[in-house]
This record gives sequence, structure tokens and C-alpha cells, in this order.
Amino acid sequence: MHEWEMSAAWADDLDAQREVLMDDLQQAHFERPEADEPDPLDVKRIAGLLQKMPSVISAGTFSQRRDAATEAFPAPNGDDDWRHRHLLQQALALAQQAIAQDAADLYRTIENALDETAARLLDQGVLDDVHDAPARRIVTTDFLTELTGGHRPKPRTVTLLLGRPAVKGFLATQKAAAKVQAQQALPL
Repeated sequence: MHEWEMSAAWADDLDAQREVLMDDLQQAHFERPEADEPDPLDVKRIAGLLQKMPSVISAGTFSQRRDAATEAFPAPNGDDDWRHRHLLQQALALAQQAIAQDAADLYRTIENALDETAARLLDQGVLDDVHDAPARRIVTTDFLTELTGGHRPKPRTVTLLLGRPAVKGFLATQKAAAKVQAQQALPL
């Protein structure tokens, strides 16, 4: 019983401290002047610039994009300014949405013209010296990424492209030629 009374007083004190801290945080948040909020026009302007930056487009994660944005738009005077970070965060969120939409539009266009894209893939000789499936997927991914300006394709798009009749025919011819070369090299 004595132990419960001691711990109950401690728990009540901790709960009271938490309530005071939460009240202070809420008050600080709601009393923050509106001047601390970034200008929406600045947010849109920076988002538009970030949306076109190759380093931001090709970044794989949000933190990599944030690092690229911070490098491209450093805080004035080198300060670690909350307002500037908030501005970049909002601009990057807008840019990331636009980048995702751009990528979806580009790959929808590519998937609607898979035969033409397959012809370009073969004309450029991307698959000429590639003889195994994982390497074909890698070079095809690189081809599509370059074709779209840095947007990485979904695995589905790569699979659809490699499954086109022109590509399959090329791969069958390539396998047959490799088999003939191997038979000539190894007399049995």
C-alpha cells in the first residue's frame, strides 16, 4: 500500500508536468506570428525550380531530395533558419507531387507506345552485349531513366518493354548466335 501511494504521487506530478509542457507548446504554436509562414508564391516558385532539377528528379528518397534542395537553396547567411527550412519543406512537397505526376505521365506515354520504344531500344543497341536477364533489366531501366530525363521506371514498364515481340525476337537471335559461337570455340 505504501509503495502504491509513493508511485501514485510521482505519477500525478509527472502528469501535471506533461500538461504544463503541452499547454506551453500549444500556446507557442498558436501565438506564432503569421509572418513566420513562408510566402505561397515563394513556395510555388521554388517548387517549380526543384521540379526541373535533375538531382531532385533522380533522387530516390525524400531525404535525398531534401539534401539536394538544401544544397541548391541554402539558408541566407548560412543560418539554420526555421522559416527557410519550412519554406523548403513545403516547396519540396509540392515538387515531389509534380515529379510523381510527370513520371506517371511520361511512363503512360511510353506504355502506350511500347513498340516504338522497343524499336528505339534495339536501334540504340542497348541490349547488344547483354546476355542475361538481370543485366537486361538493368540496362533497360537505365535506358528508360535517360529517356525520361531521370525518372526511374516501375518494374512493370521494364517487363512490358522486354516482353515486346521485337525485343523477344532480338533476344532469341542473340541466344542462337551465342550458342553457335560457343560451339565453334569449343570443339567437341
